[in-house]
Amino acid sequence: MRMDKRVFFLSLAMVGFLTFSFGKGGKKAKKEIGKFLYINGGALIDDETRVPINNFYIFKTEVTNLDYREFLYDLKKNHPEQYKTAIYDSTAWRNPGDSGYYEALEQLYFNHEAYENHPIINLTKQAAEMYCSWLEERLKEGYLKEADFTFKVRLPTQQEWMYAASGGFTLFQYAWGGYDLFDKKGRPKCVFSNYSANNISFNYDTKQYEIINKRNRVLGPVFQPAATANYKANGYGLFDVCGNVAEMVSDKNVAMGGHWMSLGGDVRIKSEMPYDGQPNKFVGFRPVLEIINQ
Repeated sequence: MRMDKRVFFLSLAMVGFLTFSFGKGGKKAKKEIGKFLYINGGALIDDETRVPINNFYIFKTEVTNLDYREFLYDLKKNHPEQYKTAIYDSTAWRNPGDSGYYEALEQLYFNHEAYENHPIINLTKQAAEMYCSWLEERLKEGYLKEADFTFKVRLPTQQEWMYAASGGFTLFQYAWGGYDLFDKKGRPKCVFSNYSANNISFNYDTKQYEIINKRNRVLGPVFQPAATANYKANGYGLFDVCGNVAEMVSDKNVAMGGHWMSLGGDVRIKSEMPYDGQPNKFVGFRPVLEIINQ
């Protein structure tokens, strides 16, 4: 895989902005640290059970291709023995019956500059955990070297993820607080498979369902993830927790929140899809920063 050197230095700027300090006395945490946003702890209402959640930080977007390319560049240079384990798997775009559109994405999605801000997908869960560990070490060696506390960067637990995804709207199904998938102008509030029944037709020759647009043109499965932060953030400032890509959690074999090919009822905060930890074009991740001791 060809790595663009400029990517490494551009993305390092994100780590450069990561500064952290506590005020005296109450040790008040900053609300924002680079891509990390502070989530004030509380209680998650899960099936009428109150689950206590501690304070933590979480990425405001899913990890992007640009973020991950920086990681791979550094890994290939300094830890080549780990590189193959962490590498992006472009072949995960392939499925029997997929259109040529996915063939193009197999070649372009991770490497082309047009997709730099799209969420990284097609990774193993182990690779995502390696990214979290790498980011933690980068912080410990750099801008958090003199911090008077210990911390860990990792994948969120399922309960942490749902708490953050709720944006403070604990009684609603979607991250924006409410039950509607479209705004007053009819625009979707997240990336999902938003075709209605009159856009779907069954082709008896191919024995497959097809998507038909208003001009009666067959579109086929021409979906893909959107760039991050294209839709309105939730109440905590997090983008794309519902739809776009489903997101890994640390403690369950599921990915949360639905993805770009999910139907509207499957992009809710509690929506789960089975996830076996292998590369998947529907699954990405966002790290949390846990303050362990301060």
